[in-house]
Amino acid sequence: MASRALQPPRGDPLYALVHGLSGLLRAETYEAAGALLGVVEEPRVLRIIGHRGPVNAAWVGPGGRILTISSDSTARITDTVPDAAPVVLAGHGGPVRFGGWSPDGARVLTGADDGRVRVWDAATGRVLTEIGLPAAVTFAAYGAGGTRIVTAHQGGPVRLWGAAGDSVAVLGGPVDGRPIVSVDPAGGTVATG
Repeated sequence: MASRALQPPRGDPLYALVHGLSGLLRAETYEAAGALLGVVEEPRVLRIIGHRGPVNAAWVGPGGRILTISSDSTARITDTVPDAAPVVLAGHGGPVRFGGWSPDGARVLTGADDGRVRVWDAATGRVLTEIGLPAAVTFAAYGAGGTRIVTAHQGGPVRLWGAAGDSVAVLGGPVDGRPIVSVDPAGGTVATG
């Protein structure tokens, strides 16, 4: 399946981004799944190759770098600069389901089916912090301006952690399946349900 950029109607970059990412989720090959539409001043296609499994999600971070997470147990940080080598984040023991950028772009976090949430140095790929949960991660995100991490795991509560992986608080009781969590990444508000 060949990947191609979608031309947004009347130059609407939001339309291009949404439809480009929805095409990513329906891709039939790993190579096609790695093709992302980058919207800066005009639509363009950036091919992200290297994952050996389906790409589960992607986030554009500060400076335009792209974090992808995959069922191949890895995440990748790809720079939009041509020929830049990706930073490969390897070490999870199961599919990576959650990811996100710290507000300053210096760190990323990943959460996987192995029950681990990891904070990585975005430049080097080195693990800075690891939080062990007793079951598959069902939610992971930065909160409070990047100084806190919010997590949930299968059958467990929503928890708030310090940046060093120290438990700060339990925010909600055990949840069945996937919790409903919303985090204000800049402030201190976390909503759970």
